[in-house]
Amino acid sequence: MEPSDVAKYLDAARFLRAWMQVGGEQGAGKRAFETLVACYGSAGRVYHNGEHIAECNDWLDRLSDWVQQPLEVQLAIYFHDAVYEIAESNNEAHSAALFGALAQPSGVAHGLVHRVGRLIMATATHAPAAGDGRLLCDIDLAVLGASPGRYQRYARAIRAEYQTVPTSVYRKGRIQVLQGFLSRLAIYHTPPLFEQLEVLARQNLAQELAELHQGDDCL
Repeated sequence: MEPSDVAKYLDAARFLRAWMQVGGEQGAGKRAFETLVACYGSAGRVYHNGEHIAECNDWLDRLSDWVQQPLEVQLAIYFHDAVYEIAESNNEAHSAALFGALAQPSGVAHGLVHRVGRLIMATATHAPAAGDGRLLCDIDLAVLGASPGRYQRYARAIRAEYQTVPTSVYRKGRIQVLQGFLSRLAIYHTPPLFEQLEVLARQNLAQELAELHQGDDCL
């Protein structure tokens, strides 16, 4: 994806509006946005890219009545996948640290930096207890309940991000991930998302799981 396309998906005006509303200095905000464009446009970003952030922002708009601290959730959306390396187990911690390193010297209060960091960390397990962390995780997982065509594109994109992983190893790990979601009493906890996406998400996950168990190498 070209930098101009990434920037379009990320929407500089939207980002800077949130950044400055929490006390961030404008020039530092522009530099932070450039950093995000570089992160989400880096090689290997097939799913965890600018389009994913745009889709998350779309859901944030739809769920505005359910958000407690919209600016904090907004910034967490922008930064939650800023660092994404398939061989790294602490991507969320590194992403939270990146936000802090950019925001705090810019004038953003320490308490807000900490709270946004905690929201980002919630996406590591997608199992926060309550509040905005739970809503953010629901937004992050909304693609699971997308149309079958969009879900299949997502599944192929995830496989492409793990293209260096042997098929047998990938299949085993992916099966564990999908079974983990299906074993939950509920994938979504925000009522509108549960009502709209829960059934379709379970159908999508079950379909991919069946294909993986059949040894389908197309993923």
